[in-house]
Amino acid sequence: MKKCLVICCLLVCILNPIRGWCSNPLDDLLYPPSPLTEKERSTLGAVGLAQAYFMPEAEFEAFAKGKGSGTAKGAAQGFMNAMAHMGNCSGDFCGLAIIIWAATAGTVGTVHGAIQGYMDALPAEEAQKVEQSLNKLYSSLKLQGLLNQKIMKAAQAKAAKNLVSIKGFGPKVPGEKVDYLPLHKNPVDSVLESSVITFGFQTWPRELKPPKGISVGGKDPSLALFVNTRPRLVRLSDNKTIYHPHRDTSTRFLKSSEWEANNFNMFFKNMESLMETLADRIVEDIFITYVLPRETPP
Repeated sequence: MKKCLVICCLLVCILNPIRGWCSNPLDDLLYPPSPLTEKERSTLGAVGLAQAYFMPEAEFEAFAKGKGSGTAKGAAQGFMNAMAHMGNCSGDFCGLAIIIWAATAGTVGTVHGAIQGYMDALPAEEAQKVEQSLNKLYSSLKLQGLLNQKIMKAAQAKAAKNLVSIKGFGPKVPGEKVDYLPLHKNPVDSVLESSVITFGFQTWPRELKPPKGISVGGKDPSLALFVNTRPRLVRLSDNKTIYHPHRDTSTRFLKSSEWEANNFNMFFKNMESLMETLADRIVEDIFITYVLPRETPP
């Protein structure tokens, strides 16, 4: 029975991971989020902090599997109705309203993928407004810079480590392997690169029975905000990547109406908290040694 439960949980994590509970185990087998050893840490020297320069995509992980935006019956009409409810996307928070609506409507995929099925059915002027609102949201959030700042602050506070800020170096697109060798010894020996890959909302997965208080249907379903990052640490003496895991986290589930209340105040408050959590984990993995009871410090 216990073995069956473990296997079931593993399948759930692979097919529909609940961020904050489990990241994708296949990725973690390739890139384990384990802390650096003391030997590895001693070879880092001066560490520079670089950041990504691409916009993270908003992603939806919805309960309503099979309701793909381009194929669901009435999808386009549903999106047009939602647009009308949002005042044709004229408000400052239209981008957030679209993301929350897409998650609650059962959209699966990313803004530039799944939601395209809805946008294709809109008049050109309305589709342009949607795209402008989403791009405005991404630009205003400045998530790459926010994570970079949080890591810099956490390194000083938690590990008394002064990182060197690296400007102009960093991936322009997800997955780009930037060559940091020109920075070797001038001014750094290693580079910690921070990248926010995706953020978005997820509903409770259909594979699991929802706890009391979490709604998976109706007009006001429960949603959790998540952020996915890919920090990368490169040692320049041998140009070796020694840390490159998925690091992600998520909030508790709140009803969509709670996320939307007071000009989406809960979204901004929780996003700040998630970034601090991720920064703390990354700094602890790289710079902090934990000594177990009765273990001799190195």
